[in-house]
Amino acid sequence: MQYQSMQLSFIKKFILAFWWIFKLPLRSIHLPFYDKNGGISIQIREKRHNVDSLHCPLLYCYYRPVGREVNMTRDEILMAASKIIAEKGFHATSMQEIAEAVDLRKASLYHHVSSKQEILVALLDMALDLLIEQLQDVVDQDLPSREKFILAMKVYLDTLITNRGLSSVLLLEHRSLDSKMHARHVPQRDKFEALWRGIIDEGIAKGEFHSEDPHLAIKQVLGIANWTIMWFRPDGPLSISEIAEKNAILLLEGFSTPEAG
Repeated sequence: MQYQSMQLSFIKKFILAFWWIFKLPLRSIHLPFYDKNGGISIQIREKRHNVDSLHCPLLYCYYRPVGREVNMTRDEILMAASKIIAEKGFHATSMQEIAEAVDLRKASLYHHVSSKQEILVALLDMALDLLIEQLQDVVDQDLPSREKFILAMKVYLDTLITNRGLSSVLLLEHRSLDSKMHARHVPQRDKFEALWRGIIDEGIAKGEFHSEDPHLAIKQVLGIANWTIMWFRPDGPLSISEIAEKNAILLLEGFSTPEAG
């Protein structure tokens, strides 16, 4: 019993020190009993939330959030993160800023995501999932290759502009992935590019398109399309649909006149 009391006192001091470091506004800490797993059940009450629970077997602590922190969805966190990263850049964005944007404590944020790298790759996947879904609908349509290519360009640019925060992260921050997360991201990127490759290959097979290097052609198509959102202005003279069609026609026809062959 004396040993248990000493251990309780030590752990209480440890938890207090931990919370002091993270500047959390505590009201009280209660260490009422040992649980069946040999650990200690600890209740912490602080100013912004109700009662939180910590299970602390010896030197390991598992944080279990409650209230708003339980109801907060991963997608809500990701969308808030996308806005901050699009504005400040990945490296200039901190986990503390992301937590504050969704009214969470930094410690609670780690209950939903393990790192900033995980947030980045999740945002890239989210953006690509959306684009793949939209482009797949175009690919599945029975259209002449020229019309399909123009429609794909319209759908692609409209999706980028409608989701500008996600788009900026996708196009500008993918190089910030570390090697492990980059390897995780590549299959999804390749799946997205394969949809464009399918449109071009279909046009070549039908005799409607000609390309000596379809792989390079995809890079050129996406290079023109992706840069469009950097200079497009919603209050400009042309809509994004009109710009998309002009982009597509330029890629299909080039600058040469029909007479030039």
